[in-house]
Amino acid sequence: MKLACTSIITLSRPGLRLLMGVFLGGFAASVAAGTLQLGNPTVRDGQYVFPVLLQGSDQGVAALDFRLAYDPAVFNPVGAHTGRNAVQAQKQVSSNVSEPGEFVVVLMGFNQNTVAPGEVVEIVMEKIGEPAGGTTLLQIDDPTLATNVGVEVDSRGMGRTL
Repeated sequence: MKLACTSIITLSRPGLRLLMGVFLGGFAASVAAGTLQLGNPTVRDGQYVFPVLLQGSDQGVAALDFRLAYDPAVFNPVGAHTGRNAVQAQKQVSSNVSEPGEFVVVLMGFNQNTVAPGEVVEIVMEKIGEPAGGTTLLQIDDPTLATNVGVEVDSRGMGRTL
């Protein structure tokens, strides 16, 4: 499985871990758990804005990536933006649709600043249809979190039903 960081760089998941380690000054091992979850969406200009919240990591997270699984008959990703806490840590976000139903998000910076728990990313989705059965699930899958020395943080992703 490939992870596209930008339109010109494509990395495999082990490649991303190595890249995070090189940028952040170390190689991967595991430390205390962190959780990425979708917060309550707001609607702006007819688009749903979902905050992605970082919780539970006491090691400090300097970079992360994840895949957002969604129903492509209900939502279309518009983009991802740096959340409040990531802005304060001088991080940037890159994102793309790897395939319908899977939106890849990468947050990193060319510094060793860590991101405080709370809002790290905003995902903007356009609602294009109604869910079958009245509800739809958006799920954060395959999160990878890394400290400022490139140590991988045990992590999990959570979803939200709308």
